[in-house]
Amino acid sequence: MPMARERKVILVIDDEPEMREYMRFALERSGYAVVEAPDGAEGIKAFHGREVDLVITDLVMPNKEGVETIGALTAQCPELKIVAVSGAAYSDTYLQLVRRLGASACLQKPFDQHQLIATVATVLDAGARREHPQAG
Repeated sequence: MPMARERKVILVIDDEPEMREYMRFALERSGYAVVEAPDGAEGIKAFHGREVDLVITDLVMPNKEGVETIGALTAQCPELKIVAVSGAAYSDTYLQLVRRLGASACLQKPFDQHQLIATVATVLDAGARREHPQAG
């Protein structure tokens, strides 16, 4: 039987280096392994050949923006857990579209480390419950 990975792997896709560093710091401090990409195109490349438990992606980026990135990733891996992040004030309709495309949650910038970690934990926990329903 293969050994389970000790740490969950999170792919962070954001065109702002400071934002990637901020999220990496918070996530690694909370025990997650982090892979980074500066845009959607690089994020999709980073996703291939690697076990990723959750993707955090900005919505507004060059070289494949967030909605396209979410669509491409969920087309390849429909059960993938994704948190969409945005600094822009989007309408509820737009955020509903993002969720329909496959985002499990949305985070509005600016957010603090506690909000980030709580959102990640909630999304990963919900996925674990779906994958391993309790006998009843």
